[in-house]
Amino acid sequence: MARSSTTSDVFNAIAEARRRDILDTLIAGEKAVGAIVSDLSMSQPQVSKHLRVLSEVGLVSCRSEGRHRLYRLEPARLRPFHDWLAKYERAWNDRLDRMGDYLNELQQQNTGRVLVPTRAEILDTLAASQTQVMTFFQGLSPEDLERPATASDVPGAAPWRARDHLAHLAKSERRIQHLLGRALAGEGRDALLRLQYPEGMPMPAVLGDLSALTQEEMERLVLAVARVNQADVDEHHDDSLETLAADYLATREDTLDLLHQFTDDQLAARLPTVVGDQAAGGLFAGRAEHAAEHITSVEEALRQRV
Repeated sequence: MARSSTTSDVFNAIAEARRRDILDTLIAGEKAVGAIVSDLSMSQPQVSKHLRVLSEVGLVSCRSEGRHRLYRLEPARLRPFHDWLAKYERAWNDRLDRMGDYLNELQQQNTGRVLVPTRAEILDTLAASQTQVMTFFQGLSPEDLERPATASDVPGAAPWRARDHLAHLAKSERRIQHLLGRALAGEGRDALLRLQYPEGMPMPAVLGDLSALTQEEMERLVLAVARVNQADVDEHHDDSLETLAADYLATREDTLDLLHQFTDDQLAARLPTVVGDQAAGGLFAGRAEHAAEHITSVEEALRQRV
């Protein structure tokens, strides 16, 4: 039997930055999972996991409309925190103003090009992320590295330890390299899309658009990706921290080598992905955000065990 949500649960839920981002994007109105993924450039499994937590504490609700599940904000659940948040109201309003300016800027862009970080910004972002990753995992105690941290997305699989997240980061980045390398070689749109779906998985009717998937197709995709990620973790289960760190650093070096092969125009070009078209430069820089999400998940789990 599910337990009732409490004020403490709500506070813990919104303590995670990515969940706050989801609440932010739902301020404008209810949205499907695919729209949230597109808005925040997060993976679908991550969005679904955060939505599940937010739903359990009553911060969002869900309804079905045809083959889509639409999520909406339930602001009344934040009422207990109104007084605490009041002193931040001015900063919050400033943030909304900046978001409005940004949206207006996007609406005025008629060139069809996407906004992407410059090559220098990508390099700076990846360098800072590498330092963050190495400092975090090498700073954990042997006990914390081995301690179960987050649940696996594969039913029945063992929880991921902190060290498993480092193994995953390297394997995930290798897959992005493969996609970018094939795009650089001139691979066509359909081939690039099919490359991203796990081997052996039945292809959905519509490729490259999460919002077009049926509920069954979405669940099948999420589980297939989760099984690939779990297989990666299982493969490196017994690797030492030194081995995992060396693999991550070698992977990052290959990412930088690949980046230097792209022209500025190629970095700005749209590439088809499972969640929708994204700029190649955004896929490079996105490795930093992906790493930050995993570090945050591990940090949150370790704090809860203190």
